[in-house]
Amino acid sequence: MPTAPIAEIDIEPFISGEETGRRGVAREFGDAFENIGFAIIVGHGIPENLIQDTYDAVNEFFSLPFAKKHEFTPPEQAKGRGYLP
Repeated sequence: MPTAPIAEIDIEPFISGEETGRRGVAREFGDAFENIGFAIIVGHGIPENLIQDTYDAVNEFFSLPFAKKHEFTPPEQAKGRGYLP
């Protein structure tokens, strides 16, 4: 099965607020999610050190033993928060 290249979407035109740019970014997201399922986002302005610190924290958490991670499982198994094994 051939693979599609991952879309790289520059969101700076969306952030700057002009309607044409916002519509273009929205179209790019729609195309990426319809054809690939995800995208790489650039032009967001998030400092590289904050991105790296976030990856480091995630790696530290997921290298914990299962029992420790399981302490963060919400009782209602809600999507989008806590640890869901």
